[in-house]
This record gives sequence, C-alpha cells and structure tokens, in this order.
Amino acid sequence: MRTNCGLAFQTACCRKELAIKKSTAENIYCLMEWFDACSLLLCQRKIPTEKRMIEISHGPDEIKYMLFQPDKKSLSITPWPFEERQFAVSVESRMLTAPSFADSAAFRKAFISTKARETTWILRKTKAVIKPKTTKI
Repeated sequence: MRTNCGLAFQTACCRKELAIKKSTAENIYCLMEWFDACSLLLCQRKIPTEKRMIEISHGPDEIKYMLFQPDKKSLSITPWPFEERQFAVSVESRMLTAPSFADSAAFRKAFISTKARETTWILRKTKAVIKPKTTKI
C-alpha cells in the first residue's frame, strides 16, 4: 500500500467524521486517484491503437493497470479489476470553441448554448493475452 497516497484526505478530522481507519481512507483515496487517471485517459482520447497498451496507474494494491483497445468496439484493462465481465461507461461533453472568456457570464452563455455530446465506451474482460506494447505520454 502507498503510504503517501491521499494525505489531505487522511486527516484525523475526516477519518473521525467518516468513522474509518487511516488505512481505509488511504485505500479509498488511492482508488479515487486510479479512477481519475483512467477517466482522464478516456476523456482525452489517449487510447492507443493497434492493441498497444497505456498505463493507467498503479492501483491501491500497487499493481500496474494497463488500458488497451482489443477491437474497434470495446476497451479493456489488464489485469481486469472488476467483478462484472463487461459494462459501459459514459461521459457528457461540450466542445467550446473559444480558448478563454471575458467573464463567468460569457462562459456560462457559451456553455449553455453548446450542445452536449455523450460518449460511451464498452469495457470488457478479454481472454486474449496481449503482450504489452507500452505507450508513454
């Protein structure tokens, strides 16, 4: 287990309020960091092609997890950390064309007037053993 993971979350006040041990708080925070890293790869479209793998990060269990696209219709993670063999993940996004805005009101107007787009990925456990062709960012 990483000892420096989530130090801000581990304060005695938060742990006392949640009635959890320091190790539990650490695991929860590390898991949140892992999902955050995975979601960033998905949302930034950093998924390599041709069955190459990209590192998500080390999970709370200190295992290195890799994301890859075994076929055109799905993604997979190795080692597979989930109980379900397949599930969908979706995100809603809006593409704003301006790089900056004069103020919050201008941003809000642009955001509301831009159509939301939903992107869905199918994650599934694959039986195929793919030798890692690691892609570093």
